[in-house]
Amino acid sequence: MIELDNFGYNLITLSFLGTLFFSFWSAWAASCQNRLIWRNRSGKAVSSTAIFYYLCLQIAVSIYGWNIHSLAILVGGLARMPFLVMIIIGLSKFKGFNKKEKAMFTFSLSLLVGMILLSGKDKVFMVFAFGSILAYIFQVLELWMSDTSGVIDIRVAVVALCSSTFWMIYGFSIGDWVIKTISPCFLTINCLFIILWIKKPKEAF
Repeated sequence: MIELDNFGYNLITLSFLGTLFFSFWSAWAASCQNRLIWRNRSGKAVSSTAIFYYLCLQIAVSIYGWNIHSLAILVGGLARMPFLVMIIIGLSKFKGFNKKEKAMFTFSLSLLVGMILLSGKDKVFMVFAFGSILAYIFQVLELWMSDTSGVIDIRVAVVALCSSTFWMIYGFSIGDWVIKTISPCFLTINCLFIILWIKKPKEAF
């Protein structure tokens, strides 16, 4: 693995440690969201489309990490996967999926199949990464259309906000155009989502 081969006082090690930190912090936040859904037996205001896309994305992240021999990326994909699976099961049980959501599931799966079968995994992964912006917008719209904040656990958005800030700084420091493009978009959408959540009436759990 490239991080272990280059471990020391350098940018690779810094990004490795940062990725591990945010990966496990994000996994913790996902576990909190999962508990909230199952405890209240509700999926109100949680976007099934966004969650399923992110589940497929995490699988793609793991495949990409394995393909480029990156332990940080591999662990980053695997850490949140079990909790996203449980969230999807909870949403299926307590909320159900409509035809539009099922169509988006099919689209997400088709990207994942492309990631598995096609040789140009870096290009497919790039499409996957940019698609995550659209998936997050689905979550914002789901909350906007809800009369309350539902069972949204705001800790997920707070962790995502901190993670986006870290990756934006990292992306600009190494000059990676993909990270420099995606991270500010996530940062903006996260801020809008948190503001919207604050303004929404809260459920009495």
